[in-house]
Amino acid sequence: MIDIRLSAEAHRIFEKFCADTEISLRHGHELEHMPDWGSKYPGAVARIAGNLHAVECAHKGIPLDTPISASTLRSAISIGMYFKAHSIAAFGFMAADRQMLDAQDLLKRLDRHSLKVSERDLWRSAKNKFDSDRERFKAALNVLRDHHFIRIITIPSGGRPSEEIQINPRYPNIGDKSA
Repeated sequence: MIDIRLSAEAHRIFEKFCADTEISLRHGHELEHMPDWGSKYPGAVARIAGNLHAVECAHKGIPLDTPISASTLRSAISIGMYFKAHSIAAFGFMAADRQMLDAQDLLKRLDRHSLKVSERDLWRSAKNKFDSDRERFKAALNVLRDHHFIRIITIPSGGRPSEEIQINPRYPNIGDKSA
């Protein structure tokens, strides 16, 4: 096995690239809704750089353990940017929009509950995720309702009626404490 390293300049470039990628994963930035993909992005670019380096070494007849140049790393980043742009588009086409991702987050939260929970309690646990945007929260609940993961029941009370979320017992993970 051969260790392939970055040149000093390539290392500085890669560190900045990684820092910029971390920023792009934050709220309000381009990879915010693709955290799994975005966290793997620098590693993919590093692998592209390694492949480009191997081809360059073979073509020029230089040892493979020669450090990866800044030029090769910049080429790998350019290729990575192409894949990033296409991945962002693909995620959009796959309906990985905000409502779907919010609904997936609520599913994970619901998995911590038994087969029913008050809407108020779920809201309290998710309020920060939704930036206190109650309409966004309700839209995510509606996605889960429309896909039959939950039903929302209005329970009359002495004052304002409360909403209870009943989890579909046929959904394989939610509410199953034995799993």
